[in-house]
Amino acid sequence: MERNGIAPASGKAITPEQIEIQELKARIQRLEREKAILKKVIALLMSDEIKYTG
Repeated sequence: MERNGIAPASGKAITPEQIEIQELKARIQRLEREKAILKKVIALLMSDEIKYTG
């Protein structure tokens, strides 16, 4: 439980809003990882396409 504006050491969310923020941050991180993977896949496909069309 929060006391005097200080969150507990466990780092767990206190309010529903804080829970939602934690979930959204986790989703952002997951989406950023997926985006990085997709960028690598596109680069790989583009390099293969250049090899076969050139």
